[in-house]
Amino acid sequence: MDTANFFVLFCSIVVGVYLFLTAPERSPRKRAGRDGVGSVEHELRKLMNELPVACYQTDTRGAITFANDRERDMRGLAVQEFIGRPCWELAPEPARQRLRDETLQKLAGERSLGAYQWNYQRPDGRILTIETHESLIRDARGATLGLRASSIDVTERTESLLEVQQTTAELKALFHAFPDLFIRVDPAGLILDFRAPDSGDDFGFGLESAMRGMRIAEAVMAPGAKRIESALRHAINENRMVVAEYSTRNEERHLEARVIPHRRSEALIIVRDITVRKRAEQQLQSVAAELQTKNQDLESALTTAREATELKSQFLANMSHEIRTPMNGILGMTEFLLNTPLNVEQRDYADSVRNSACALLTIINDILDISKIEAGKLTLERIPFDLPAALQDLGREFSMHARSKDLTFTTELPPDPPHAVIGDPGRLRQILTNLLGNAIKFTHRGSVTLCLEPLRETADTLTVRFAVKDSGIGIPLDQQTRLFQNFVQGDGSTTRKYGGTGLGLAISKQLVEMLGGQIGMTSDQDVGSTFWFTAVFEKHHGPVQLTRPGPADSGPVKFRVERMPGTPMQTGAMLPVAAGNRRKVLIAEDNVMNQRVAVKLLQKAGCESDVVPNGRLAVEAVQRNNYDFVLMDCQMPEMDGFEATAEIRRIEGDSRHTIIFALTANAMAGDRERCIAAGMDEYLSKPFDLAALERAIENWVAPLEISSGRIRSILDRLRPALKV
Repeated sequence: MDTANFFVLFCSIVVGVYLFLTAPERSPRKRAGRDGVGSVEHELRKLMNELPVACYQTDTRGAITFANDRERDMRGLAVQEFIGRPCWELAPEPARQRLRDETLQKLAGERSLGAYQWNYQRPDGRILTIETHESLIRDARGATLGLRASSIDVTERTESLLEVQQTTAELKALFHAFPDLFIRVDPAGLILDFRAPDSGDDFGFGLESAMRGMRIAEAVMAPGAKRIESALRHAINENRMVVAEYSTRNEERHLEARVIPHRRSEALIIVRDITVRKRAEQQLQSVAAELQTKNQDLESALTTAREATELKSQFLANMSHEIRTPMNGILGMTEFLLNTPLNVEQRDYADSVRNSACALLTIINDILDISKIEAGKLTLERIPFDLPAALQDLGREFSMHARSKDLTFTTELPPDPPHAVIGDPGRLRQILTNLLGNAIKFTHRGSVTLCLEPLRETADTLTVRFAVKDSGIGIPLDQQTRLFQNFVQGDGSTTRKYGGTGLGLAISKQLVEMLGGQIGMTSDQDVGSTFWFTAVFEKHHGPVQLTRPGPADSGPVKFRVERMPGTPMQTGAMLPVAAGNRRKVLIAEDNVMNQRVAVKLLQKAGCESDVVPNGRLAVEAVQRNNYDFVLMDCQMPEMDGFEATAEIRRIEGDSRHTIIFALTANAMAGDRERCIAAGMDEYLSKPFDLAALERAIENWVAPLEISSGRIRSILDRLRPALKV
């Protein structure tokens, strides 16, 4: 008998005693003991209310005459909803008639009584599962006085039982769904029981009823018996799962036995076929080995590619140096020739030579830029500059080119354009120069327009749209998508009318993306084209100053606010110097033509010069003489410019500082930084012209001369006072 039934039986007994003692008095003798019975009745009623079982009683008509507190609490009803009410009215409406008939039949002795379970819905909506035990109330003569019912709430127990049954069913279904073999063994390896999969697979065991009582070593038909027994010992001794793998004798199948300690006296062995997994692992190992071989091949190819890229960069650097060195002589001597008396035909020839040399230099610069971009070595400056001033300066330059072709050139700026921004004005000028040059080149009549339009503004940045519009020949639709690729031209035939390398737009696209923008174009053939791009600049608060480099300078226009720390002064307008003061300059250059060009340029700049052909002689000359500055070629025999500069700086120490300008035909990324790191003060890329030389003198030599002049002036004024 379970606990619930025991409580119900116990409570039924208590209720029976209570009803017997509280039965109606029919004799004077009973009435005489009424006071005693009343006391017992009170104690029994108290006991009935404290019982953990709900109970009530009815009369012969089925009306409720008593219900304890547990009954009222379980049903969620008040006491007035019980007493005098037929018991079947406590049930839901659809079941009332059936319960009425059954209750009356039980009271009449026409229906047997017993225990049953039923569902009851409380007024608050909760549904309870209730187990009830009924019995008839009789007097001493056996006459029926009513019905009593004792109930217990078994909702939680029923739900738990249902959950256990459901879980058990699910586990059984899952257990039977496993394609594995389950074997129960004792610590000695004796098979106690087993369950084979529905497939009938024996996993290397002889799956017969006789296998029960056999040892693992006797049952396994494969070399895996020793491994399974070893795994069993470890699993039992260490109380953990141990896995053993084994194969059939011909290794057609690979199996896995998982030994799991079930109790100290038993273990469960789960045998699974892992043939597919093993073969997959073998294939993966084969693929991994193949991939490793391919990775080694790729690494070797990558190393070769890197070496090829390095050789390419070195080749371009050498070619740049070898081409720029004679180019310096060509441009320099042509410039000197143009400054001599020439007739019209001679001047035309000289101009043609200069223009051809400049075109060749442009091609060299484009190829170097592409190489830098591909190598990831192209960097951008971050300097303040005046944006409208930069465009207007560029517009003035190209308006002259446009007028030479009878074209109208216009620069369109918004009413209140943004002025001070931080970015790379040189690369911006390079993009616009390429677009404007193409516009004028492919326009024979009409106009070219340069436009500036602010797009977006934040607290720290400004996004601007630039556009170059022309009324030129336009571009066919099938050629527009290829224009921004390397070495691509609108007309790539051998009979094309217009020359060029096809690098300008490709470089411009890369530069625009580095500036945080996009580039695009629209064009109608024989109507005109519009090339546009956007760029993102930082905002700058404060004034900016403009410095214009000459046309043959190594870079485009520079706009600066101040020098880097450690340099002599801010750039700006040309500072006045003392008239008739001829500076003394040392030229360290091994190329004779470049020596002649440098000497001539220095003469035009009002300087006297000494010439040495290598770095060793340059060091000796600096030790013997005080030079205002040195033009130091980087590549020279015996001792190059870097070594010579380092030696000069070592000899001078802190007592002296001779200004040294690097003079080099190298224009690859990092060349300028290498010169500055070697101790040089400025970087002049060949070919350079008088304007570039004068600008370097203005920025570096003139400020020192002014400072020296001021010191001498102060000393002259103090001399009388210092006389003893």
